[in-house]
Amino acid sequence: MELFHLKDNCYYLKGAVNIGLININDNAILIDTGIDKQTAKNMEKIIKSKSWQVTHIINTHAHADHFGGSQYLKESFQAKVLAPKVEGIIMEHPVYEPFYLFGGAHPINELKNKFLQGSPVNIDEYIEPGPINIYEKTLEIVALPGHTMGQIGILFEDILYLADAAFGPQVLNKHGIPYFVDIDLQLKTLDYLETLNCSYYLPAHGELVTNIKDLTKENRQYIYNIANKIREILPGTTVEILAKLLNSLKINVNNPGQYFLMQAATLAYISYLNNTREITWEITSNILKWKVNTQPEKYPAKTT
Repeated sequence: MELFHLKDNCYYLKGAVNIGLININDNAILIDTGIDKQTAKNMEKIIKSKSWQVTHIINTHAHADHFGGSQYLKESFQAKVLAPKVEGIIMEHPVYEPFYLFGGAHPINELKNKFLQGSPVNIDEYIEPGPINIYEKTLEIVALPGHTMGQIGILFEDILYLADAAFGPQVLNKHGIPYFVDIDLQLKTLDYLETLNCSYYLPAHGELVTNIKDLTKENRQYIYNIANKIREILPGTTVEILAKLLNSLKINVNNPGQYFLMQAATLAYISYLNNTREITWEITSNILKWKVNTQPEKYPAKTT
């Protein structure tokens, strides 16, 4: 992990997850904290080497790789932890993530790992989109839903720390089916990002960029490509669609955690296509299958 200066009060720690850092008179505001205690200790070492004091932690969303180190840093620095409410509740009770990945039932033990069930953190304050003042500086909390329902980004001094609202091209290709819970909201978030005019945009997974439209275009096209692949696969059950989609992307799943993440991501596309009336369902002999809707009730979603 390495500390980079962007401009003025803005920095970031580059690692498996890019961590935002705003320094105001040696008081540091962290944006996310990485996956676990060891990652947090690495961050702590760098921050203390600068003689800075972490006073606030803003967690963008409730995925373990973004909040898993929060409780350690909260206790180490006596920092205040802020998060959007819907995400903060999961951070306080991280067992919810393996529960919802397993369809709302008690999850198998293979889903109870640090990648899917982060260490719980006590949230001091729930925050909503809009301005907040810290040390007489105004930060803008920006709603960026799609990857999760309540994900936020932080806009400060014309720099946007955009969490997982958009992924770098290498990340898209690596993961095959990037994780989104709501495709419609994700597409709207990409549209929103293009209305902003910032000097820098920092995705949590990917490289720092100065032109957001290149990144949003890549993400939008990737979403359309996945949607088109699913259309071509139909008809089929969810399990059949997932298997064919993974095979078409040359992805070999080797553990239940990866499988259920991919399944949830695929279901987000199925939900999107069903809600836009492009696909529909039928149940025969107690087997639910998805199929192309030959009589759509509204215009289909974009495909290019």
